[in-house]
Amino acid sequence: MTMTEDMTPPGNQLNELRQEEMARFPAPWGREVRLIRLTYDSGFEMLRISIKEGKRFTTLDLDPATAVKLAGLMAGWAQAVPPQPSEE
Repeated sequence: MTMTEDMTPPGNQLNELRQEEMARFPAPWGREVRLIRLTYDSGFEMLRISIKEGKRFTTLDLDPATAVKLAGLMAGWAQAVPPQPSEE
């Protein structure tokens, strides 16, 4: 399936979409993570997490409630894991 520039299937756009890149950073094993704020002209907002690995992309769009839950779970895990030597 061919995706549109905003990574939605053709004909599946709700309305106009504005994208604002919030962050871009490297991740382990040569991956790149991007956080993108999506704002539809209706005012509806989502957070897009895009992970690039070589030529492959994994994209996850989150509503605010899901983003809060995921952030809390990730922070809890990260705080429970002992620091790695390269992180000190």
